[in-house]
Formats: sequence, structure tokens, C-alpha cells
Amino acid sequence: MAEAGKEDIEKLMKEKCKTEKELCAAMEKLDVIEKKLKEMKERLSSLEEKEKRLTKENAKFQARIVQLALEKKNAENSKVNHGLKMFSVGFDRATEQAKFIAPTVDFVTIDLCKIVLNGGLVNDDVDHEGGHKNMTTP
Repeated sequence: MAEAGKEDIEKLMKEKCKTEKELCAAMEKLDVIEKKLKEMKERLSSLEEKEKRLTKENAKFQARIVQLALEKKNAENSKVNHGLKMFSVGFDRATEQAKFIAPTVDFVTIDLCKIVLNGGLVNDDVDHEGGHKNMTTP
């Protein structure tokens, strides 16, 4: 019976040794997993900071896009207004020159929105086939 007890003790010692080896291996795996988890948390934190920075930059860029769009629109309006002003100035100059050249002529019928067609003043919406609409005569 002493032999059976000794065999049981040896068997238990082997099982204990095996269990301790398995425990050591498991603890090593746990250490590796914990290191990876720590690295992943650091990476996540870094990415979150980067996301915040990029979100702020994106907001700045969006604001700049809006600002540039407004500047573009203002420039286009200014260009149109400048063109209209130059057209108006040119019309006024031409009218003044005509009054100078022919001081006895009444230029009241001059209309910058009309054109001369077939001996009469017509709105500048003439079709390209030679016809016209709303013909008025002086």
C-alpha cells in the first residue's frame, strides 16, 4: 500500500509540475496580450487625438471654402457691376458726343436697351431669323 501511495504522490507531483508549466505558459501569453492591449490603447489614443486635430483642420478648411466662395461671388458681382458701369459711362459719353455734334436734335428717344432695325428702334430681343418683337418708331 505504501507503493500505491508513493505512486499517487509521484502522479500528483507530475500533474502539479504539468499544471505549473501550463500556468507559466498561460501567464506568458497573458503578458503578451496585456502588452498588445496596452499598445492598442496607446494607438487608439493617438488616433483619437489625430481625429480631433483633423476635425478642427477640416472645420477651418470648410470655413475657408465658404470665405473663398463669398470672395469669388463678390469678385464676380464686382466684375459685372464694373461692366455695367463701363457700359453706362460709355452710353453717357456717346450721348454727350451726339448732343455736341448735333445740338439741335432731341435725344430723348435714345434707349440703351433698344437697337435700330429696319429704320426703327426695337427691343434688343430680336430673333436670329431677321424678325423682331415690339418694334417702336421714333
